[in-house]
Amino acid sequence: MKTMTMILMLMVAGPAMADPKPQVKLSRSGICHGVDSPWFARVSNFKAFKTMADCLAVEGAREPKRKKKKAKGGTQ
Repeated sequence: MKTMTMILMLMVAGPAMADPKPQVKLSRSGICHGVDSPWFARVSNFKAFKTMADCLAVEGAREPKRKKKKAKGGTQ
């Protein structure tokens, strides 16, 4: 009886103990978005990871393509 009670408690408490705020989100399109990504908050259907390395270890996963802004003006 105690074993069954323990198992039931772990089943109920398990999801509550999970990290509610992931550091990296893997979107359905296979892009790993870190908390610094402008798209991080917009990704709603995702798999959560603690690190970018863990996310990139998934087959087909990649980092977002970031376009660098051109500096205004020129060098003198």
